[in-house]
Amino acid sequence: MADADLAALTEAIARYQQTTHPRWAQVAEWASARLEAKTPRPIVGASGKAVDTAGWLAAEAKGDPLDVPRLFAGFVRGVKSGTGAERVKLLARRRDPRVVSGVLQLLESPPWRAGTALPFFRACLDVLVESSDVRARDGLESLARRYKGIIETSIGEVIAGHCARAAKKLEGVTVAELSAADQARLAELEGVFDAELRAANAKRRDDTRARQSDDDLLSAIYASPDDDGPRLVFADLLTERGEFISLQVHRAAGRGSIEGLEREQALLSDPKRRARWELPLSNAGACTPWRGFPGDVALSPRGLKDLVGLPAWRTVEAVTLPNGASGKTLRALMEHEALRRVRVVRNLGPQNRAMLGDAPKAWRVVDLRYDHDESFGAEVAERYPSLVGLSLWTSGPIDVSALARLTQLEALRLAVNQQLADFEWLPTLARLERLDLQSQLRDGVLPSVLARLPRLGHLTFGWAPTAARVAGLSVDTLSLGSASTQQVGAVSAVLGRVRRLELQTSAQGPLLSACLPTWTASTLQEVQVGRSLRLERTPTGWSAHADFGRVQHAALLDLAATPHVEALVVAPHHASPLHVAQRPTEEALAPFRAAWGARLTCLEHHPRVLAASLQRAWFH
Repeated sequence: MADADLAALTEAIARYQQTTHPRWAQVAEWASARLEAKTPRPIVGASGKAVDTAGWLAAEAKGDPLDVPRLFAGFVRGVKSGTGAERVKLLARRRDPRVVSGVLQLLESPPWRAGTALPFFRACLDVLVESSDVRARDGLESLARRYKGIIETSIGEVIAGHCARAAKKLEGVTVAELSAADQARLAELEGVFDAELRAANAKRRDDTRARQSDDDLLSAIYASPDDDGPRLVFADLLTERGEFISLQVHRAAGRGSIEGLEREQALLSDPKRRARWELPLSNAGACTPWRGFPGDVALSPRGLKDLVGLPAWRTVEAVTLPNGASGKTLRALMEHEALRRVRVVRNLGPQNRAMLGDAPKAWRVVDLRYDHDESFGAEVAERYPSLVGLSLWTSGPIDVSALARLTQLEALRLAVNQQLADFEWLPTLARLERLDLQSQLRDGVLPSVLARLPRLGHLTFGWAPTAARVAGLSVDTLSLGSASTQQVGAVSAVLGRVRRLELQTSAQGPLLSACLPTWTASTLQEVQVGRSLRLERTPTGWSAHADFGRVQHAALLDLAATPHVEALVVAPHHASPLHVAQRPTEEALAPFRAAWGARLTCLEHHPRVLAASLQRAWFH
């Protein structure tokens, strides 16, 4: 039987070399698998040692067809990627059908994933293109769609683009007609490999049914992206990904739990799995999931051309534009009806704005950036008639009357390279809820104007304003940029009615000591000191709440002896709500237990992380 299998392998290789037909390739694969199972040969070249490299080269030079499986098995991480590239080129000279399938499998599970391995990937693609094999074309098309799920880094994006371009070079390849003699002989051989044929046909049918089922369900999701029903139906047919979709859908609907969020975090902790679930859009850049599918995508300039018009864009609501993309491609992508749900667009700098043109856009939140030689003016209201959120960065002149025309604004961020003196236009923005000023002000003009904004609840300064600029200011939440202890103290002393104060500082200890008496005598109910420490008012003083992974430990220890601070609550730190918590060890907590005693509470879960997971700052 082994001789018959060897004869079938030899014949199939010879006929494949003449026809490049996938049926001959399949017979070669079946015969090879049988021979390998009966008499396995030891792997050669599976290390970077000189003796192993010499052994691999010696085995390859023999030209024995039975050595092909073990030669491919020698592509392992211990070998240098440059050596791998040379091996691929040597194997390609055989014109063996198993080289195409072997190279495709190397791309499917690459031993190397760093940028230094790009010559290896290029060698693989060159071999596949030169094969003129329809299997290479189909394999490359599949890899191009999902390579970010194989290598989740930017290298995956690069290789996905290379795969797409290689597949395009093979788009004219067709399956040649077989002669009557070939058809008869193949039928005879396929009868010998009946079990393998039946298994291959069954797998093909299963794959087709699964793909059709997935395509139908995904089509239903993309047709009604606001409806949870199709997403949950799709989730019921999946395992881990289905669980993730269900968890996100239920959390977005207000039915989430901290345990469910922790399970989401665990499922997303594998970057390769996450990238695979977010395909094909993870090939476009970094995705943030919402309700189980990409909702926010930070685009990369690479590979966009192959993603224009894909139905998967219909779940996306926010996009960060890339720098350096092709104007034609970017315009085709953003103008396609598949992106009609996009309402938030960031990084609208001069180049991107020029490429996307002047036609009105339905976007509701935009991040506009102007150079020093550009003017911000009335065209903004015409170009973005539905605008409710604007972030404006400009080093050039600004026409404030153009801002006054944006009467639907609910959130405004101004970062302009000039001192603003005129704020009389602000009261025309009667719906304004959030105002972020990253620009210099002149004294004494702002508090009286802000008092005429009935909905304003959150005011942010990108720097520390002088006390004269904010004297008597009343607002629910006031955020200050980088400020010294003296500046924060001076501002705190002259505020009107403010409920929450947010501070950016790297000197938590001195700031708390100096400002706590002033805060205690004020209307403040909460003070956020940096990103990791929060003070909440109690009936008789304050309680401190710390994200332990980021807080300054010295400040917390000093706080134990600070008047008015009655308790410390420590919670695990999350880099974001979808990141796994960093819980403090008992060893790390020991000094705080000693300093705070019974006044210390250690939480297993962060009390605000579930609520924070529902805050989509980019969605309006």
